[in-house]
Amino acid sequence: MEAVKIGDVVRYKGTGTVGRVISVVRDEIGGLWAELDTTGLLYSVEYLEPSSEEELKRVLELMERRRKKEERVKAEVELKPRRSLEEEGAEELLEKEIYDSGCVG
Repeated sequence: MEAVKIGDVVRYKGTGTVGRVISVVRDEIGGLWAELDTTGLLYSVEYLEPSSEEELKRVLELMERRRKKEERVKAEVELKPRRSLEEEGAEELLEKEIYDSGCVG
């Protein structure tokens, strides 16, 4: 992409990542890089192409759904009752391992 400016909506050709350009920087050897809001990563402008507000909106909606799903899964895991060592049979297993190791006589 020839001219990239802050606020442009672009797609990275390599992965299809879509985002809005939030900064543009030039490296020490003259390469031009654009930072995207959706990832916080820098992308070489050579590999960016124009995208649309509609595509960005779709990507942001998908990201939000994924975030909510991850929160639900995390909450479910935290709410699951943890079984005690006795319920797991760990105490008997530990006693057997100690006995088998010869530490108990």
